[in-house]
Amino acid sequence: MKRFLTLLVCFALLLTVFTACDNDQDGDDIAEVIAPDDLAVTRKIGEFAQACFADKDSNMTLRLKLPKEWTYTKAEGGYTVMQEGEAIGSVYTGQSAVENMNSAKTLTYHEVGIEILTGFLTKGDVTEPYYRMLFSFSEGSRTRVTTLEVKQSVMDAVIVKWCSQPELLMIKGYHDIPEVPMNEGNGQDEVLMIGNSFLYSRYSNLQAILQDLINAGEKEINVVRGAYGYASVETYATSEEGDYPAIRADIAAGRFSIVFLCGLYSSADVTHIQTMIDLCADSGTRLVLLPAHNEASAQITYAQTQYPNVYCLNWKAEIDTLIDCGVLRDHFVNEDQHGHSKPLAGYVGAHMIYRSLFGELPPALPDDCESISKADVAAILGDYVSEGVQRVAESEIKRFS
Repeated sequence: MKRFLTLLVCFALLLTVFTACDNDQDGDDIAEVIAPDDLAVTRKIGEFAQACFADKDSNMTLRLKLPKEWTYTKAEGGYTVMQEGEAIGSVYTGQSAVENMNSAKTLTYHEVGIEILTGFLTKGDVTEPYYRMLFSFSEGSRTRVTTLEVKQSVMDAVIVKWCSQPELLMIKGYHDIPEVPMNEGNGQDEVLMIGNSFLYSRYSNLQAILQDLINAGEKEINVVRGAYGYASVETYATSEEGDYPAIRADIAAGRFSIVFLCGLYSSADVTHIQTMIDLCADSGTRLVLLPAHNEASAQITYAQTQYPNVYCLNWKAEIDTLIDCGVLRDHFVNEDQHGHSKPLAGYVGAHMIYRSLFGELPPALPDDCESISKADVAAILGDYVSEGVQRVAESEIKRFS
């Protein structure tokens, strides 16, 4: 009997040990949720690449730095995120129900609001911790949300770091060009552009190129140019020499529906914008700033701040954006003392003004255009001719259906 009791006690002890082992094993199978700030660093910064996501009808794309080994397979409403052939998450438009997710961190980076949620999600028969990152931003009157949802097991601190610094990029820049329709002027069929040597025919030849586009578009508008070396806004507003008084008289008499004005180089030029506004006021002429490529960015910004009701077609910014997009600066700028604009820069300015005047993209240049070769424009600027500024190539963007 004593021996039987001893064996019974031993059996009970063994059963307790086995049960404890089973419980430990079960505990190992249930992963814990790790807070964003407690994630380990398992990747190097160089192991990341840019990925762009956008809604079907959006002109804005969200650009994230994500692991190079991640790939994206089109799925309903978004994309499945793959790593080494395994589905590890998804990217989609909008925000899913919170389910078992809890907000772990919120922040704002530039124009993008970021919320990181953590918790358990069930995919198929497996329940495990997930990270859900919501990126929200405004486009006009609409709020857009892009959601990145991935398994916690593939997350690390570097992913969170890069995803906390998203980029919001406009895809096509022509949407932010202010429209200055002819009927906002005084009804005349002439427009005037005044500036300095940056408008000369041997440099940008902007006036002639714009007239070619207008004629090709069968618009009955005549473009007049006044350009004199070293002239600035102050010169046109105050000088009593040469043709300046006659130009002011024509403006005051209402000869032109719209006046495009170059020449912001100093605070005096910014001050005399008001003089030009007053000159245009009585005749119903519309004044539009048209900063050339050698004008001071600080003065342009100052002018826009001082005169928020004056349209600004930033010719300089349009060229610089194309350079940022990869077009060589040498195509736009002469390597002379003043960095005069070449005819390709003139085409860009004409393209922009046409869009602003008529609310549409310009037609192709005529084959007999003397100022610049139609073939050269197409070869160098590519989709700009038919799309305007495209800061991100459509082929790089993963569009949500």
